[in-house]
Amino acid sequence: MKEEDFKEYPIIDSTIEESYWYCNNLCVKGKYNKTKDVSNDKDYYYNLYFSDIKDSDIADKKQKSYENTKIVAFEVSKVHSGFNICLTIDCRSDGIESFECRQTMQFWCKDIRYDILKYRGMSYKNVYFNPQYQALFAKNRQAYGKDEYFLKENRNDLENGYVVQWDSYGECRRANNDVLYTHTFIQRCRLLYKETMLFEYDSIYDMAHVSAIIKHQNGKSYFLFKTDLYGLNVYDMKSKEIFYYVPEGYQHSYQQICGESFIITSIHYDNKTNLIAYEGCYWGGTSDVMVGDFSNPMNFNPILKSIHEIIDPEYDYYDDIDFDKWEDGMLHVIVDGKKDIVEPIKIRIDE
Repeated sequence: MKEEDFKEYPIIDSTIEESYWYCNNLCVKGKYNKTKDVSNDKDYYYNLYFSDIKDSDIADKKQKSYENTKIVAFEVSKVHSGFNICLTIDCRSDGIESFECRQTMQFWCKDIRYDILKYRGMSYKNVYFNPQYQALFAKNRQAYGKDEYFLKENRNDLENGYVVQWDSYGECRRANNDVLYTHTFIQRCRLLYKETMLFEYDSIYDMAHVSAIIKHQNGKSYFLFKTDLYGLNVYDMKSKEIFYYVPEGYQHSYQQICGESFIITSIHYDNKTNLIAYEGCYWGGTSDVMVGDFSNPMNFNPILKSIHEIIDPEYDYYDDIDFDKWEDGMLHVIVDGKKDIVEPIKIRIDE
């Protein structure tokens, strides 16, 4: 628990959106409407976790819900090996505070975790040029060119004589448990045509192998590449213009620059529909195919449509979904069934 977080992002006068118990732990999720500007956002969300609760006066853990209630008092005192908590809420839904409708909960817990989130859901804001994000590149570039940090060189043959080559550098350190991990990492990547370099870029994640050259419906050729785990970038091979894009991502702590978003692992454009299909996944999830509008490559629409959500939104029948081909405006995918059945599915994507 960081005391400064509670001072800068208080929970007094916030609304509890959800609360639930798991074993002897309590999670409270809420929203705070700001009265003053903090980080230029109108409001923020938080997750508040109390772990290993004991000596609780909360009568019914399973049945009692504190949703849509207001936190009016929150006191924390540090005691030996834990914290004493006194949390007071107002249960009225009409916004009129009343002492009669207040409920105070007192308990001891071993630890408290307080996560302040930027938003609920997915943010498509481009954070590539964010100074904090660019500082990651500056930090990782320190490893580039140093013989002791060199890891490997590799290449990816594209088509018609085009090749992506890259050199990987990383500063490896050993953690307390003797596990080797990479402290800094950078890939210096080059797009070549018949051994002549056309374009050079850096990636701070091992994603140089994810790249493609597409011939667009507008007659131009574009090189699509990645500089991080998330996002996608476009290089106009004629004008040399570059469009960098890294999404801010799914809800995450205000201390982090990026949150989770779809991890693209392969790219498949269809010039008949101006749609583009991406194979990939979210962390810890099954593979999926996402489809998006690619009619404007240098400022493409980042909002993607999940094929899994279209054909099996409850994930009852299929596990992995993989790209097969585009044909006559139809997207063909291969799905792995729950009973190890592999079958092709044709889908027409409505724009």
